[in-house]
Amino acid sequence: MANKTDAQIKRELKSLATTLHKAAARLDNLVAAVGKQTATVKKKTAAKKKAAPKKKAKRAPVRKKATAKKKAAPKKAAKTGPRNRVLGAIKKKKTGAKVADLAKSLKMNMKSVQNAVHRLKQQGLITNLQRGVYVAK
Repeated sequence: MANKTDAQIKRELKSLATTLHKAAARLDNLVAAVGKQTATVKKKTAAKKKAAPKKKAKRAPVRKKATAKKKAAPKKAAKTGPRNRVLGAIKKKKTGAKVADLAKSLKMNMKSVQNAVHRLKQQGLITNLQRGVYVAK
């Protein structure tokens, strides 16, 4: 750094002071403008709150027509969800079934079969014969 004389330093300080003064003046103007805008927004919201909300006209209740009772639908066959499919396949195999074999024979995703086996085991419908081999109770 070059050594500066006292006169140079005073000039730089003076220019910085004027720049700061101008920036402060701009900031004051902005604050005043924001204050005016918030005041107008508050007035508008107060005017909206004072206005009474419009009441909706009441309609006469709609009467339902009498309809003939429908006959009960015939019962559907047992659901064929993944758990029931897996349970049925395990019941067919008397010696036990592995998850990979079940997934392949049922053409299901391996994770879906694992989830179904886990749920069936929690429900107590199947047990482990060995590690990875499941048998229906």
